[in-house]
Amino acid sequence: MKRWVITSMLAIIGGWLGFMTSFPLGPLLGSLLIIAIVQMKTNTLPPLPMKAKRMIQMLLGGSIGLTFSQETFSILSTVWLHALLLPLLQISGALLLALFLKKFLKFDTLTAVCSSAPAGMTEMIVLAEKYPVSVPTVVTLHLFRLMLIVSVMPFLIYYLFIR
Repeated sequence: MKRWVITSMLAIIGGWLGFMTSFPLGPLLGSLLIIAIVQMKTNTLPPLPMKAKRMIQMLLGGSIGLTFSQETFSILSTVWLHALLLPLLQISGALLLALFLKKFLKFDTLTAVCSSAPAGMTEMIVLAEKYPVSVPTVVTLHLFRLMLIVSVMPFLIYYLFIR
């Protein structure tokens, strides 16, 4: 029980520090980095049981669901083709990247596909845990993808479109 309290406190402190930076996804990245650093140094934090992971997924799903409104569905009639084409292009690009990872970097097929999938890190980690996949590889590649996107995109948006 004590390890769970420590883990929770570390996550809260990291999330708060991330929030205070006003960095995009700061709370997520702050708690992630604090927990990762402590875990790499001590290897004493307990893994989350599958039931806890499912509960967190439910809360995240509910949070995302709360962003939907009547306006969301009214816009769908004007962007449905884009909403269909964009994921198809993303999946095609991800499969090409998976082919590259498999052929040139010698990843196994499932790890390559899970590592390059255009999905959220949390979802891909949960999926990777269900199959014979190198979970540390999937976690690392998605973490770096996420960190690169949230650190580079604000600058690109500002310097290419706003300034």
